[in-house]
Amino acid sequence: MTPPRPDVAALLRAGRLQRVPADSEAAVARLVVAEQHLDTARRLLDEQLDLEIAYVALYDAARKAVTAAMLAGGLRATNRTGAHEAVAIWCAESLGQRNPAARHFDALRRRRNRSEYDDLVLSGADVSVDLADAAAIVAAATAAVRAA
Repeated sequence: MTPPRPDVAALLRAGRLQRVPADSEAAVARLVVAEQHLDTARRLLDEQLDLEIAYVALYDAARKAVTAAMLAGGLRATNRTGAHEAVAIWCAESLGQRNPAARHFDALRRRRNRSEYDDLVLSGADVSVDLADAAAIVAAATAAVRAA
């Protein structure tokens, strides 16, 4: 049986997330990069170019936006194994209330990992569906940064 996933409080206790000074300026800068990555993913998808790179770009857009929202709230993932998973857990708990797509961040992470390490071949449909979720995650993160 798979053990239950930790929540944000458990990640803080375990040292997988840590409190840092909130930095809205750095958060906004990360959001700008996230939007650029979304644009790159859209262009690659529209032209049916490198779909694997399009996927990496959409995933990185979502990840950078989520870490921006975390930073605006005074949190960051530590440099340990499972850092991206910790970001996914925070995303689902914190941004999932703003936008249900935020609960899909971990699925994006897993698919990106399978394409990277298990030779999963991504289709244009895969990229298109997940690009919509990534854009919604970026929007939810942007709203959280503005509210912080």
